[in-house]
Parts: sequence; structure tokens; C-alpha cells
Amino acid sequence: MAEVDRVALVRAGYELLNDGDINGLLAMLTDDVEWPDVVTGDVLEGVDEVRAYFERVFQFANLRVYLGDVIELGDAVIATTFQHFYDLDGKPLGEPRVVVNRFGFRGDLVSSMVLTSQGDFPDEVRRRVEEAVVYPTTAAQMDQSGIH
Repeated sequence: MAEVDRVALVRAGYELLNDGDINGLLAMLTDDVEWPDVVTGDVLEGVDEVRAYFERVFQFANLRVYLGDVIELGDAVIATTFQHFYDLDGKPLGEPRVVVNRFGFRGDLVSSMVLTSQGDFPDEVRRRVEEAVVYPTTAAQMDQSGIH
């Protein structure tokens, strides 16, 4: 079995994130993945917590990530990103920020993501994430909550 191109996998993951394809992104993660909650500073454990996190963020914001360098370094991949947050009407939620992420792997799947550096997190995004408490997971729940 051929080894996966980890740099290509990370790049594809950011494309899925930009497209709002949570299921596609989660398919690239181990079941017990460790992922940062950039608002609270907590470490999320497992794909269910990661799914709930992204669903909460996408309730009020569109995230656009532009990739800079993505390199393999030992057993990890390092990605430099330029992140923009927009409300659902397309208005910016604070200033863009530069973030450097380190991805760990188990086999061909991402097993961890760690923020190695991050710019200031927009206060408006932080406030909205903290206020969002509903985690719709079905189309009916999304329709009921007004998310499309």
C-alpha cells in the first residue's frame, strides 16, 4: 500500500474546510483525534467534539483560509495559514490573522492538530462562538435553526 502524501492531505483538508465540508474533513481524522478549540484553549478529543465545534462556528461565521507554506517536517506537517472570518452576510469579523498549525499523523490519517503560533483571535468571533450553544447535526435541525 502506498504511503499517503501528507502535504497533499493537509492541503485537501483546508479546501474541505473552506468549502464547509465538515464530513469530508472528519473523514481525514482518526476517531480519537486531538484538535484545538481556538476560542476556549481546550483540546477537543475525538471526531464528535470536532464536528460539534465546526458546526458551532459555521452557525455564525464563514472561515476562509489561504495557505502559505505547507511542509513535511519529520513525522509532522506544518502549515502556515492566513485566516479570515466573515459573518453570514460576508462582513469581516475582525482582522485576518496568521496561524501556524502542526499536524500529527497515525497511518494515513491526521491524529492531532496543534496551534504552534496564532495571531490575535477576533473578539467578535470569540464572543459569537461562546454564545453559540445549539449544535444542529441533521438537515431538519439546520432548517429549524435557520442555517443553510
